[in-house]
Amino acid sequence: MAAAAKIAQKFSAQSTAAIAGGSDAKQVFLETCRILPWAVKNYQLDELITVPVLRKKIAAKFRQTSDVSDPSARALLYFKARQELELIVTQNKQRHHLLTEWVFEEKAPLPKKDAPKISEFLKNFYASNGVPHTLF
Repeated sequence: MAAAAKIAQKFSAQSTAAIAGGSDAKQVFLETCRILPWAVKNYQLDELITVPVLRKKIAAKFRQTSDVSDPSARALLYFKARQELELIVTQNKQRHHLLTEWVFEEKAPLPKKDAPKISEFLKNFYASNGVPHTLF
């Protein structure tokens, strides 16, 4: 616990200095990359994901917003990234939050278009229970 508090204090001091001096995407990304090994060890994510894979996912998130040109929007994105990182460093996020956001972020596949619409049994069941016919 003492190590986490020490990291949190150091991070807080760096964040305050960076916000005051204006920060850019590279600084935020580098700070995130410095914290990743500690976060993976602390939240016991090493059994599910490695640091390089996690770093690639975070880099992809940064690239998604690379086309934002408005300075105030960019500042907001930096602030939100720092806030997210601070929540992780101060251990305000639990393990399952990180798992759902970063490890298992893939969405469920959409159903195929040629899949059967609905069975006759379900149509009759829905009709007998007052479900509108527009759903099937």
